[in-house]
Amino acid sequence: EQIPGKNNYGHNLTDALPDGSEPTLHYITGEPINSAYYSRYYRLNSMDAMGTTGHRRGYSDRYLFAAQNTQEKVSPIEFTYEKENDDGSIDYIPTSSRWSYAIPFEIIYLTPLTSWNPYGIQYFDKDEYDDSKTGGCTKANAYSGWTEKAAYFTPSEFFQGLTQASAGDTVTDNTCALGDDGEAYSVFASGHWINFPDIGGNVGIVRQRYPIFPIHSGGSNVFKEIKALQSMVLPHDYDDPNVYPDGFFGDDRDKIYGFEVNLQGGGHQHVVYIQGYKVRNRWYDNDGNALMNEDAVVEVEGDTRENHQHVIEVWRDLDDDNTWQYHIKRCRYGSISDAHKYSDDDWIDGECSDFHNQVNR
Repeated sequence: EQIPGKNNYGHNLTDALPDGSEPTLHYITGEPINSAYYSRYYRLNSMDAMGTTGHRRGYSDRYLFAAQNTQEKVSPIEFTYEKENDDGSIDYIPTSSRWSYAIPFEIIYLTPLTSWNPYGIQYFDKDEYDDSKTGGCTKANAYSGWTEKAAYFTPSEFFQGLTQASAGDTVTDNTCALGDDGEAYSVFASGHWINFPDIGGNVGIVRQRYPIFPIHSGGSNVFKEIKALQSMVLPHDYDDPNVYPDGFFGDDRDKIYGFEVNLQGGGHQHVVYIQGYKVRNRWYDNDGNALMNEDAVVEVEGDTRENHQHVIEVWRDLDDDNTWQYHIKRCRYGSISDAHKYSDDDWIDGECSDFHNQVNR
């Protein structure tokens, strides 16, 4: 009970019968619930007609949250409550109740990276922030600080496992900001990621955000049968990218459905979808042999991040562990559909102009 309903913070409402009896109680503590805040479970003091005291807000959806409010714009649930008095007479009490409902779509695991600022990069209000800086890695063009929409203060060493001695070799691949000592430091975006870049110290890739919205067919018999079959024929870690970096079903699935990769570097990332037909037609010959050279490229576009997109030409080869490695041949701004606006001079070899230099699956 931490998120308020339509009455916003600071309100206290009681979910009870119109005569004040049977208030809903916290499922664990037994204290009255402030129903102005979203809750999922509650219990009553006495048993209902089914002999139970514990209940969910949603009968069929176990993940439904509900909060009461008094906003006239919200359609009410109205009924007449009949109360029998001790003398046998009955009072009829018109009753109105207004509710809003919430279904969780995503879990975001918070980390200290949103506040860890070891370089002491200064915060500026958005009206005072100097957005003329490009984030380059010299004192003249490095970001002079950070603000809400340009929060770059996580050291790149954390993600890349670099030492201070080796940081100079790759510092131009990332965004830079001025520390409290006036020096330019290589930094990454400090907001929330879907997948963090590869964390140093053998930690690897860690996912921060997970979609958890319910599937509408989740309760059907067909869905249950499919999930039962899945548990019997697939290993529990079949979808773990660390165990199966190229996907459990391998290249054959990629040729049909395609897959997503992350365009990384430069302090932020873009998600890039590579379509199955491009995998088939550009990365395999007519006999089904894999093509692994810079001439076998697919042209794909990333999603919009930081108010821009990129088009990249990607090729791939196999490493010593027989795992696909993806490489940028060329990169430009924009999308595939606006190719007529760009010329060959707008392409950059090997990286993007804002320092994206890696493609990771």
